[in-house]
Amino acid sequence: MQGVTARSAVICWVSEYPVSGVVEYGKTPELARKQADSRGGRRHAVALTGLDPGSTFHYRVEGGALHEYAKLARKLGA
Repeated sequence: MQGVTARSAVICWVSEYPVSGVVEYGKTPELARKQADSRGGRRHAVALTGLDPGSTFHYRVEGGALHEYAKLARKLGA
């Protein structure tokens, strides 16, 4: 996770193979939102914007056959 502000964060990861990537995220582990990185490479960066300051968000990254699960909940805010 990089570039965390009160309202945004950038999720970065490297996949084993060149694939499209998706970040599922939300305030609960049910992960109600999705944001895609459709560039199709091995290095991925997905910007999550419009986040609520002071809230905890859960996220998971996926890409093709790759299933990396980020079981990290981070409280956003300065």
